Amino acid sequence: DTARRTEIAKSNGHSYDEQTGVQIILDALTPKERLHLADERQPLRHYRAEKGDVENAIRKIKSTIQWRQDFEVDDIMRCFDKDDVPLDDQKKLDRLANIIADENATGKIYCRGYDKEGRAILYLTPGRENSQHEFNNMRHLVYHLERAIACTRRRSEREKVCIVIGYQG
Repeated sequence: DTARRTEIAKSNGHSYDEQTGVQIILDALTPKERLHLADERQPLRHYRAEKGDVENAIRKIKSTIQWRQDFEVDDIMRCFDKDDVPLDDQKKLDRLANIIADENATGKIYCRGYDKEGRAILYLTPGRENSQHEFNNMRHLVYHLERAIACTRRRSEREKVCIVIGYQG
């Protein structure tokens, strides 16, 4: 895998050293951006996705971090766990929990089981769609994707999920 990545990076005019590349990416992030990384392996995923192009990886990880903040991904993920949360935050989390619960009413998306490689299986059934609110649909999808990734990580230390889409019904 590393040999293939190195060859691809070189063909695009980049050297390929994951340890150095990840460190350069981390050094380019502000302390606040570092706090908002999805997990400790996010810089490595961006470095690999950009095939060793550190500048593109930095630009894209910063954009991803900003999107996660703007879209309130952390709040979406903690909306059902409100222990020791200030009252103002509790109201926002309650609103998000209600959105996720409403979107989830028909079971259009759910995570259950693992494939042979230990990846969580995320099931999507578009025929069970119950709302036309695009933004809330996205929140619901992000909630389930993040949960599926967390399940995979717990089971196999990997980061991928298996998505099954059923178009019948």
